[in-house]
Amino acid sequence: LPASMFGWITDDVDIVKSSNNSDNAILSMTRTRATSDTPLFAQHVKHNRAEGSADWSFQYDEFREDESTSNRDVFDFAGYIGTLEENASVKIDSIINNNEGILLGNNYRANVTASGDAGLVCCTMKSGSTLEIGSITSESGDFTVTGATAGGLVGSMDTGSKVILSDGLSSVQNSEQSITATGGYAGGIVGSCKGDIQFADSIYTVNQTINGTLGSGGIAGYFEADGGNFSFSSFELGTSAQLNGSGDCGGVFGKLK
Repeated sequence: LPASMFGWITDDVDIVKSSNNSDNAILSMTRTRATSDTPLFAQHVKHNRAEGSADWSFQYDEFREDESTSNRDVFDFAGYIGTLEENASVKIDSIINNNEGILLGNNYRANVTASGDAGLVCCTMKSGSTLEIGSITSESGDFTVTGATAGGLVGSMDTGSKVILSDGLSSVQNSEQSITATGGYAGGIVGSCKGDIQFADSIYTVNQTINGTLGSGGIAGYFEADGGNFSFSSFELGTSAQLNGSGDCGGVFGKLK
């Protein structure tokens, strides 16, 4: 598709293999041309579930206009989810990010780009929303995340929102790849956070180059302690990590309020 698969979708929607098979399916998505500020799956996810969370799995695949050619097209995208609306609850069981293309025998990759908030999984989380992130694999870890506010996984989190990092989850960006905020905060996990970040028992390592305009941090460029909670016993700032840019910079947080 040249646009997001959904403009709006509610968190009570199940993605299954067929009408006769209720097992969760991996939704494969292909971007057919370059677009601006367009997430792959949905621009907005709205709360409508009585209890529990939506349980989705995504796969980004290359596009071939002609099966006889060796060219494989991939295009930049604004994460998988644009905005997780108030009180929406989603579990992303797995993401397979096949973001490497081939043009005339040369490899290239699709980056995460947005003019506003930018994050690989979700760009913006509204108040009360919950996002649990399972496994992420990527064909090429040589990709960048760029937005006004940018995070490795989530762009920004509002008060009362929560991100849950599953056991075994690790950053899929290769070391020295960048997370860049062009007008705000940049963080290895979240750009700007007023919510809760819940770590698993396994270590989450940040090795990227983080470039904020107002601040840069290994976990978050901005963290508001009055609104959120965290425990970083399972967080590690790798030896290849660099915290650059202007404003406040810190190994854990750029600015802690």
